[in-house]
Amino acid sequence: MGTAAVPTTRTPPSTLKWAAWLAFTYAALVIANLIVVHGMNYWDDGLSMAAIFVAAGVGLLRRARWAWLLALAFCAFHLGADAIDLSVWLTYQTRWASYDSTMPQMTPRVAAVAASVLAALVVLLVHPRTRAAIRVAAV
Repeated sequence: MGTAAVPTTRTPPSTLKWAAWLAFTYAALVIANLIVVHGMNYWDDGLSMAAIFVAAGVGLLRRARWAWLLALAFCAFHLGADAIDLSVWLTYQTRWASYDSTMPQMTPRVAAVAASVLAALVVLLVHPRTRAAIRVAAV
């Protein structure tokens, strides 16, 4: 009697829906960055990264535990890389990567928006309602 009942309906909670939409938004930011800034030079890297976030978003809407782990891992990786990129850019006031780099770079404004989307996604992924919905679906 002391435990809270978690609804077992197939409709995901609002935090999970918002997390999925933020994953889709990040994928759209990556594709827009490829088209506008880079002139479609990094399709392999950019499309694979966008596909991972789209797959995670679809999995989150279906309450898949693998999607939750995938989204959390890739968000942590990209936030860490963005933090390093930003600190180096602020220190040296230059581009982080040379022209030999295989990773597409974002302009500082786009990187700030992308980092904000990823941070909001992490907050929603670790929210108790989201974790409870993923835990119930995994059982």
